[in-house]
Amino acid sequence: MRSLKAAALVSVLLIGLTSCSPAAPAQPSPPGSTTQAEQPKSGGTLKVAIQNFDPNLDPLTSRTGYSSHVTNVMYNKLIDIDVNSNLAPGLATEWQFAPDAKSLTMKLRQGVKFQDGKDFNAEAAKGTIDRARDPKESSAAGTLQSVDKVEVVDPYTVRVSMTTPDVSIPFAMYLDVFSPGAVVVGADGKKTYNPIGSGPFKLETSTADRVSLVKFDGYWDKGSTYLDRMEFFKITDPIVRLSALRAGDVDVVEAPSNQDIEAIKKDQSLGYILRPGNINYRFALRVDMPPFNNVNLRRAMSYAIDREAVNKAAFFGTGTVNQNFMYPGHWAYDPTFTGLPFDLEKARNELRLGGQPNGFKFSATIVNREPELTVAQAVKAQIAKVGIEMEIVPEDSTKSFESIRAGTYPVRHSGGSRGAEPVKDLEEFYGPSPTNTYGYKNAEVDKLIELMRVNPDQKARIDAMKRLNVIFAIEDPITIRLVEAAEVKAWNAKLPA
Repeated sequence: MRSLKAAALVSVLLIGLTSCSPAAPAQPSPPGSTTQAEQPKSGGTLKVAIQNFDPNLDPLTSRTGYSSHVTNVMYNKLIDIDVNSNLAPGLATEWQFAPDAKSLTMKLRQGVKFQDGKDFNAEAAKGTIDRARDPKESSAAGTLQSVDKVEVVDPYTVRVSMTTPDVSIPFAMYLDVFSPGAVVVGADGKKTYNPIGSGPFKLETSTADRVSLVKFDGYWDKGSTYLDRMEFFKITDPIVRLSALRAGDVDVVEAPSNQDIEAIKKDQSLGYILRPGNINYRFALRVDMPPFNNVNLRRAMSYAIDREAVNKAAFFGTGTVNQNFMYPGHWAYDPTFTGLPFDLEKARNELRLGGQPNGFKFSATIVNREPELTVAQAVKAQIAKVGIEMEIVPEDSTKSFESIRAGTYPVRHSGGSRGAEPVKDLEEFYGPSPTNTYGYKNAEVDKLIELMRVNPDQKARIDAMKRLNVIFAIEDPITIRLVEAAEVKAWNAKLPA
């Protein structure tokens, strides 16, 4: 393979987003980085092995964040977010609130073409936002509840008006902008989505386990793309992913097995990144159905889990125990907050208070991959010590999500990330939102979310987040957070600079 200078592209894959949300800045330089004096050569194909993706490549309906590895190079964001969780220009180059914070006006980048030849303009931006806030068509609708209307001011200016002040709304503009020709309405009224963005690569083919992209010659950022092609392979087993890298079948892998990290460090044929990540492994509970409509039973389960032991068993000690809502390094993360400790006696007391002194049984849908399965087995053994019996039901990640949404199982375990702006995740899953799939209702939580939405004062927002940590982890838990996994990616060290 010839020289990449996908420094921008490889950075997205290697040191950028592990899901649709940003992580902390990395220290090592990715392959493809060049000094000022070096002139990279054009051409070549980069082959990347990832855990999963949704082959429809529709960023608004995908049920797996891993699709973002692919969509990040097919689309551009309306407003981007950098590796430090700060807002950055995307297709919107500048934005400004009205004095009452009830509308946001965005100036748009000119001279941008979509991969089908259509122009990017205010109508296209409006179309993306309007579809994103429709709960029938978008999993992002919960983050846009405050939006009242979207207006085209002029060909390259769009205004988003809210029903209430919302200082977090620019973060909700972290949307993949699609072409007006992407959504096709058939004669029967049914809509079909074609993945057409304005990013540096466009779709060639997509199957259940492989996506092929080719360079988009009309990309607006001229001279930034040196690769001819990118290929993404769905390889769910982390050991198989690493084997494919070592065999030369792929150039880059994300999330190799934690048990292989030390070997990767010592392998001179590989480059790697190991840093704090933004994937928290947790048990999400349906609190509107037995047995976890009983808060004491939720606390009993949390007390009965030895999180450090889970970190050692599933992550070989590379993770970070974390019961905060947000991830380490984020402004809303409180390093002094520890949540509920591992305490079997307190777990038994909560069982007594919850009317189940001898324990109880439940079934949990577990995403059928590692490290979720190892985490689940470790937790199963731990909580059994106080009489809590958990049946593990492995399922595909998409089916697992739908199972808990439908109420088939009261518990779902998987790894999940958070966005750069906590209000958007809080609204989506914990407030009165159509995407709140866990049946959670808490009046104080609703008020705190509202405070964070309307109040620009950072200290007040941090204080609100501290109170939410206490509610979510101690007083009225809905999600039992365990370990923040390290972000690990590896690549062939022979990739030319």
